[in-house]
Amino acid sequence: MEESTFDAIYIGIYVFIFVIAVTSTIFLYNSISNYSDMAYEFSHKTDNSALIVGSEVQRNNIINGEEVINYYYNYIKKDKYDASSDAGSNYIVSINLNGKGQTPNLITDTNLTYKELIQKIGFTNKYLIEYTKQTSDGKAMINISRVTSALNENGETIEEEIW
Repeated sequence: MEESTFDAIYIGIYVFIFVIAVTSTIFLYNSISNYSDMAYEFSHKTDNSALIVGSEVQRNNIINGEEVINYYYNYIKKDKYDASSDAGSNYIVSINLNGKGQTPNLITDTNLTYKELIQKIGFTNKYLIEYTKQTSDGKAMINISRVTSALNENGETIEEEIW
């Protein structure tokens, strides 16, 4: 009698473990199947570009006036620490106060005060930042130009243009 009860307990435990294993297998298969279906749908909805679910990326790198002021102080302005520091030596930054297609109005003065710089750049203005090329001596050229038109060549607004 004792052996049959022990055998029944062993069989019950093994059946319970088997049911848990089958349930977890079905759950994992279902979640992997759903993930692959979503990946397939997303790959056919985009034009061969990288995609992260729920993230938006601007096609144009738009920065505001405050960030342009940071670029000026970090890469253009010559101050008393410039001679002993190599900060900014790997970048050539040009700030154009006019639009990209207009006659360039570059900031060439390296001794502007903060007030003069704010008056020229403006906090509320939007600027387009572009990495153009690398020079032969390894310096990166970065062009910053003011966004004068809110529309691009396709008629879409530049600030809200999403990939």
